[in-house]
Amino acid sequence: MLTSKERIIEVLDSIQDGMCDDCLSEKANVSPRQQANSICREMGKAGILNRRKASCQVCGKAKLVNILKSSQTNVRLKRTDEPHDTSRISQDPGDELDSKRRQIIQIFNQIDKNKPSANQRVESFAERLSRLNDKGVIPPNVVAIMRFLNNLRNVVVYDNCKLGRPEIDLFRAAWEIVCDWRKKSAN
Repeated sequence: MLTSKERIIEVLDSIQDGMCDDCLSEKANVSPRQQANSICREMGKAGILNRRKASCQVCGKAKLVNILKSSQTNVRLKRTDEPHDTSRISQDPGDELDSKRRQIIQIFNQIDKNKPSANQRVESFAERLSRLNDKGVIPPNVVAIMRFLNNLRNVVVYDNCKLGRPEIDLFRAAWEIVCDWRKKSAN
């Protein structure tokens, strides 16, 4: 079971342009709305997200919106039939894990036939992964690896955990398994 903070992060991580507290409260299923506001203010002070006046991506109103810092700094990856092989890029492990997670979401978008309507609650990464597993779209072993990559990414990005060489090698090997599955499933 995800905490309110984790649900907020999942929802904000699925968008790029920011979401107001009202819409975030609804999409992340956090009530009362003031709880979402309080969590976002804390994360703003901790440097996890920016809060600024802008147009909310969901309701379109000019309000104070929340934008995850990792969403602002990542380059949007172009869509292809298979994940990009960036395992040779020398970069910060948090950035690399963030990039892998975004690529997994791109895979979801490519293989997921269930597109939510504008008024539907945004599924978290974990919920979407479970649904795709339940439908038999992603096999259980790949689901476990995708969960591992997502969880490791969250710990590195949001809890500032530092990875050693064994952990970096492990997540790169896990990513290779995801890429191999995707290549086989695309054929």
